[in-house]
Amino acid sequence: MTGYDLARVDLFALYIVPVNFWYLIPAAVIVIPKPKTAIVLCPETRPKCNRYKYEHYREAWGLLAKDRRELSRHKNNN
Repeated sequence: MTGYDLARVDLFALYIVPVNFWYLIPAAVIVIPKPKTAIVLCPETRPKCNRYKYEHYREAWGLLAKDRRELSRHKNNN
């Protein structure tokens, strides 16, 4: 299986059906420094702070207007 890399993916879009929420997460957040094999999204409750770190990407539609360079700057914000 081939993994994701920043040459092929700029942004991940995840739809959480039961709560009708979208998460738009820059690929750099998922791939750098080490590719993540799983992420935890908690759209309804805040069980633990370390499981809530992607919440600021919920409905982050403004990221769609960013270019690859701007999206790659998010790698240090996760």
